[in-house]
Amino acid sequence: MTVRLHAIRVGVVEMDRSVFLPATSKGVRIDVPALVFVIQHPQGNVVVDTGIDPQVYADPVKYWGGLARTLVPKGAEGDGLLPALKEAGFSPGDIKWVVNTHLHMDHAGCNRFLPQATFVVHREEIKIAPEMDGNGYYRSDWDYPLNYRPVEEEIDLFGDNLVRLVPLPGHTPGSMGLMLKMSGGIVVLSGDSCPLAENLDGRIVARTDKDPETSLRTMEWLAARQQEGACVIFGHDSGQWPVLPVEFTPS
Repeated sequence: MTVRLHAIRVGVVEMDRSVFLPATSKGVRIDVPALVFVIQHPQGNVVVDTGIDPQVYADPVKYWGGLARTLVPKGAEGDGLLPALKEAGFSPGDIKWVVNTHLHMDHAGCNRFLPQATFVVHREEIKIAPEMDGNGYYRSDWDYPLNYRPVEEEIDLFGDNLVRLVPLPGHTPGSMGLMLKMSGGIVVLSGDSCPLAENLDGRIVARTDKDPETSLRTMEWLAARQQEGACVIFGHDSGQWPVLPVEFTPS
């Protein structure tokens, strides 16, 4: 028994590089991918994060307010979750679970399009999202009568050690990642706990992280998995994205 992983880009966000790497001179603009993953497991398919609400691309300031001038979403209607899933060969009815690594606007923007799925979200994210509405969290992304399943500790999603959810706090209190046991080895989806390879290599805390000390501990955990041979997939690395096949199995 094994799992398969599909990596999907759903638009990009233009931003100042110093947001992720604070020592960088301000004014250096980069485009970073917004990523969604589909995990195929014998007991059901899992979507990891749902990307950016496609409405946002047409009028970013309307939906994201002033944040859209700092983090500029770039895409079109076809970059939304449903067209991307269709292109990858999946329909909404094929998705049993959704894991939101956290509830920021570029990770939970299309939750409403998968109403039949069970959404796994850390309890701290569910708690903080209403309190931080308008500051990276937007009710229009997540506040729907969806089947949210709050979790706190590391869990084995299917009970076979193939798909494990792991708390990776620091970026937000409830940030999570996933460890996948695949035919070629271990893959770790780090979410925004480590946006770029450079963050992990230099133990550099992004400006967007709420708790720098906790972020450093999380990065040490990720580095240890990497040293053990795991492939760490970073949350927004434009250099890593082109080398990730659409259907990814590590060798």
